[in-house]
Amino acid sequence: MKLAARPEPIRRVMGREEGKPSRRAIVGLRSVTEKVAKKTRYAKKDVGDVIRAALEQIAAEIARGNTVRLPGIGTFSLSERSERMANAFGSGLVLVPAHKTVRFKAARPLKNALK
Repeated sequence: MKLAARPEPIRRVMGREEGKPSRRAIVGLRSVTEKVAKKTRYAKKDVGDVIRAALEQIAAEIARGNTVRLPGIGTFSLSERSERMANAFGSGLVLVPAHKTVRFKAARPLKNALK
């Protein structure tokens, strides 16, 4: 009786199969700044300053407890999470203290663009 050969294991490289292109790229502030500057024909430095100022203002409003709505993008809000028990592998159960977190709800145009 002849045994079937074992299939070659799939090699994974950073969460994806070797030889296949990654499906998602991480786009950073620099990349967004360059694309907006190219599209609007403003200087990269000016566009970067505006984007940074907008993000700082959004963060400040959320920190104050306000909800920030960006039409076509979504809504950012502050949420409070209660104290809870979590399973820490190797340590058993640990107590996670109550804390605040940011919630994001995507707007319908953004959801539709992803379909």
